[in-house]
Amino acid sequence: MWRQKSNIMRKIIFIMLLLPFLAISQNTTEYGVFESALLTPNPTQINQFEKGITAHNKKYHDDGPYGVRVYWISNGPNTGSYVWIMGPFTWSSLDNRPAEKEGHDTDWNNNIAPYMTADSGKQTYWRGRNELSRFPKDFNIKNMMVDFYDIKRGKTEDALKLVEKINKVYT
Repeated sequence: MWRQKSNIMRKIIFIMLLLPFLAISQNTTEYGVFESALLTPNPTQINQFEKGITAHNKKYHDDGPYGVRVYWISNGPNTGSYVWIMGPFTWSSLDNRPAEKEGHDTDWNNNIAPYMTADSGKQTYWRGRNELSRFPKDFNIKNMMVDFYDIKRGKTEDALKLVEKINKVYT
């Protein structure tokens, strides 16, 4: 009898110790996330690539959180490539993104991927910060300048202070 009570008490104490972790484990603050992919078309098949990606985006990524914009990169080490940007969306909305059941992946594999180079498709996810962004709300812009910063772990606050100063200059 004593042993049973002891085991029950251990379980209760263990659960009580875990409760604070459960409270802080889920980040309930949703924020805008962007997915960007660096796409490099085969130089001899640019027209097929552009037709394929235009049709794909019109069918699967026309608007809403999965809306996509594609920009041609005109300078820097990736000149001639395209950047494919989807969003802003929330992390939780990724569960409902276009998927194979709608034919999304097959369409991509048949109409876009064959016209890209082997090193194409590097994808990244980044958090949008509206207070530091110069994007217009409708995203209807012809030219865009995008800066990427490689921030060392633990230095995010310092980097944000610098970006705030840069934003003030552009504003």
